[in-house]
Formats: sequence, C-alpha cells, structure tokens
Amino acid sequence: VLHRYDLSLEMIKSNREYSIPEAQQLVRNALLPLGDEYLKKYDKIINNRYIDYCQYKGKCSGGYSFSTVLQDSRILMSYNYSLDSVSTIAHESGHNVHHQFIAENNPKQYRFVGSIVAEVVSLTNECLLSSYLAQNGKDKEEKLAGISNMLSVIANNLFDAVREGKIEQEMYKELKNGGMVTKDFLDKKSKSSLKKYYGHSVKCDNYACNSW
Repeated sequence: VLHRYDLSLEMIKSNREYSIPEAQQLVRNALLPLGDEYLKKYDKIINNRYIDYCQYKGKCSGGYSFSTVLQDSRILMSYNYSLDSVSTIAHESGHNVHHQFIAENNPKQYRFVGSIVAEVVSLTNECLLSSYLAQNGKDKEEKLAGISNMLSVIANNLFDAVREGKIEQEMYKELKNGGMVTKDFLDKKSKSSLKKYYGHSVKCDNYACNSW
C-alpha cells in the first residue's frame, strides 16, 4: 500500500557533491537552449556575485530571489553541495533573469508579475537542468538523479501546487461569504482534496489532512 507520506521519499539517492563553480557551469550548460541573450543575463548573476551561498546562523532555509523596482534581484540560499542546491541555483536564476527582462522592457509601475507567471520561468530552468542531467550525466546515478528531479518538479508544482491552490481558492470564497477559516474547515477541505486528486492509488491516513 502506498501511503501519502511515502511520496516524500527520495526515488534516487545521489551522494555526488558539486562545488559552486561546478554548479554554476552545470546550470549554464543546461540553459544553452534559451539562447545567447538569456545566457548573458545568467552570466551577469554569476559575475556580479548576485547569489549569497553561505550558511550562517540566523539565515533562513530555502532559496529566495528578492527584487526591487530599482535594482536587479539578489538570490539567497544555503548551498550544501547537493544536486538539490544546484537545482535551487537554476530555479532562482530563472526568477532573476526574468526580473532583468521585466525591468528592461517595462516602466516601473508595470514591473509586478503574478506568481503563476513567475514560477513558469523558474520551473522551466529546473526542467532544463533535469533534462540535461538525464541525457548528459557522467554516470547512471547522475542520469537517474536528473529523471528523479524532473518527476519531483512535476509532482510538486503541476500537481500538488494546483491541488493546494484550489484549497486556497475555497478558503477565500468562504471568507468572502462571511464564513470563518478554522482548523476543522481546512482539515475538511484538505481531506476531500486528497481524496479527489489521489483517489484509491494512495492511502491517506488521518493526519494526512493536516498538510495544509
């Protein structure tokens, strides 16, 4: 029986470590299909040290690309030499390059972009990296890791993100109609959502509905 929590397990365990220069070049190789203008903007990120890789006390986990109206965005992450960190560089660089294009082609008042559009550019980069590894990995392990990363991107963003977005939509609808958003409300919506999206393929235990 496949449980909901089983979906969080790694399909392929890769112990390969990538230095920061290796990661930078690997991402660049993967982005070649996007053309010279795109690569020029990616190189700007690397050459101007727009990425803060360091791990230090008080720094948030995860990866972020923070932008303002008047300057190029900066990327924060805690690099740990894993493929996941390499993928974070690809993802956040997508946001950064996107912002460069937006700033060049729009007046200040039109530089806001919705999250759906913003995530398209970053996820495209992750998919390109995964595809590049699947085809050009140095060994079987690295190729399988690329395939695993691609499946993870699809599962987390084209499937679960849509499911969670629907729950959020229903939450705002409840508030607009004068209702209240409580723990029980979200548990109920989460449970029905899991049942609808996973059907009988995945067993959702009682605490699976707490995923909201």
